[in-house]
Amino acid sequence: MKVESSTRFEDTVAEIRAGLKAVVEAGTHLLAVIPGPMSTPRLLQGDAFDELGARRLALLMLQKSVYPELAAHVAEIGAAVDEQRAIFNDRETPLASDLFLGLFSRKAMRRRIERRAARAGGVERLRTILGRADRLAGLVETHRQTVIGQRIAAEDALTMLAAFKVSDVAGVSARLGEGNEGASEYGPAFESMIGLVDPVSRAFNSGVRDLNLLLQKLGFDIENLLDLYSVMLSFDGEREAHSLSPDAYPHLSRPVWRLGNGLLPGARLDRSRQRTDIAFAKRFEDA
Repeated sequence: MKVESSTRFEDTVAEIRAGLKAVVEAGTHLLAVIPGPMSTPRLLQGDAFDELGARRLALLMLQKSVYPELAAHVAEIGAAVDEQRAIFNDRETPLASDLFLGLFSRKAMRRRIERRAARAGGVERLRTILGRADRLAGLVETHRQTVIGQRIAAEDALTMLAAFKVSDVAGVSARLGEGNEGASEYGPAFESMIGLVDPVSRAFNSGVRDLNLLLQKLGFDIENLLDLYSVMLSFDGEREAHSLSPDAYPHLSRPVWRLGNGLLPGARLDRSRQRTDIAFAKRFEDA
């Protein structure tokens, strides 16, 4: 696959950022409906139940739309790295046109193969892919931390509701001047609220799982990229000119540091990467 132009990539980043912002806003709107961590939980009745369900559905629909689109961009990173590895591995494999030229001049055929091998270095292309992967990793991780915070808020509300005893319900009714009859109505209402808030918590948790998988997939693809980068440098006469600074990649500084210190895991991560790729495909390719 071709590495997209800088302009197109910036458009892609803007689209991703807008989609993730919409998911966060949907989560914020959903949290605004459920009872907050107050000494006396706010009771949901009538339209509030419907509003909670509608906002939860809106969040789920955005997750189903935005996260698979984000996964497609993550997959492009891995595909671009695999393509560069294939080009590098096949750099000296004669093409049909090479073999035809060799019928007339073996020397000319060899020069042609060597020129193609020199062009197949791809170090700068890998640097471009790495820079874009760093941007993408930053977007995903920042969003993940926000969604984790939203999940915690939903779980806190669920814990609070579950701990709210029948005697507390009676106290709420008394303060509202509704007497014991009001208390008998509040009990089932709180049970219904728990039944609604639990799926809300699970919706946020599902989002966190998706984002964890995206970062795991991206992490293994970056290790693959850096491993290839290291191999390419071993064939490059200007190795120092192509060294990478961890400071230039704030979201991938640790793996870049490992590259500079010869600590890349290499083939040891192959099986883990394969398992992650399988899980990634099952979750997102049919989404």
